[in-house]
Amino acid sequence: MQKTLPEEVRRFLLTSIPTVPHLEMLLLLWREPAKAWSNDAIASRLYISSQLARRIAEDLFKADFFECEGYPALYQCRRTPSLSALLAAVDAAHSRSLREVSLLIHSNPNRMAIRFDSD
Repeated sequence: MQKTLPEEVRRFLLTSIPTVPHLEMLLLLWREPAKAWSNDAIASRLYISSQLARRIAEDLFKADFFECEGYPALYQCRRTPSLSALLAAVDAAHSRSLREVSLLIHSNPNRMAIRFDSD
């Protein structure tokens, strides 16, 4: 596999993103910061079940990527300068090198979403 991804993106994907659907959900909510997302809305947009959407959203909430309010839960991506800069780089890499990003995520099946330390 070619190594065209920036090192910070590679490190983030290897340490913080356990599956491609986790990355897709994170980028979806990051790209639309003004919208609060329900599990059903996320599921519909990503073509996954509502149960899977809920589990992934909870993983990303526990890893401190998402904020959550209300019942039923509505999710938004956290907005900090460091997280926004990192996700901009991840989004660019994802759109440029989808295959490499996917292969990198699949290369480590024992990983779990971990908390992002930011500002």
